[in-house]
Amino acid sequence: MDDIFGYDNCQNEIIWCYASGGASKKHLSRKHDNLAWYSKDKDNYTFNTMREPYPNDYGDRDGFHPEGRLLNDWWQIPIMSTSSKERTGYPTQKPGKLLERIVKLWSNPGDLVVDFFCGSGTTGVEAVKNGRDTIMVDKNKEAIRITRERLELVA
Repeated sequence: MDDIFGYDNCQNEIIWCYASGGASKKHLSRKHDNLAWYSKDKDNYTFNTMREPYPNDYGDRDGFHPEGRLLNDWWQIPIMSTSSKERTGYPTQKPGKLLERIVKLWSNPGDLVVDFFCGSGTTGVEAVKNGRDTIMVDKNKEAIRITRERLELVA
């Protein structure tokens, strides 16, 4: 990404933390993914401020914003349960909540959201749900089939 966009255009690294089954006796369990946010221009990009609820131990203390705290660079968003209605069976499918946050943070209604490795199409689904146009690309025919079916349901 540094070679494509330039080192100075790396805006953030986001850590997506999640809990899931499985643990290892040979190393620490891997329960996070690293997301890189790059822009074409160091100073000219879309970024929409978002808030999330405070942790339960904050309570209703004075001085805290009523809509929650500003997002930081680590996100605790659960993976999909095995019984989730959202689940397509595609092996690399990400939860809609994760992609909804990404779409809302870095695009505006009416913008075009492109995913060149769309997998199960969750990025496209969340883009359409949130008023964005979308182009989804994948070389896997099963990914294209699943994505097309999901987009037809939300279009």
